[in-house]
Amino acid sequence: MKFTGTWRHDRLDDAGPGALVKLTSVTGDLTCERFFVYFKYQGEERLQMTVSEAGQEPFVRQ
Repeated sequence: MKFTGTWRHDRLDDAGPGALVKLTSVTGDLTCERFFVYFKYQGEERLQMTVSEAGQEPFVRQ
């Protein structure tokens, strides 16, 4: 299934800076809204779903 989406800079009091991502399936049947935490690691910008998922591989901003 393919999705399209938008994002914007946002901030949550308990999570800090990040991006609010809104995804919608191309058929329009499914939607999802998720906050990603923003951080830098070894000079590289990254987005991660939550701090508790720190052991998982984050998204790398490109």
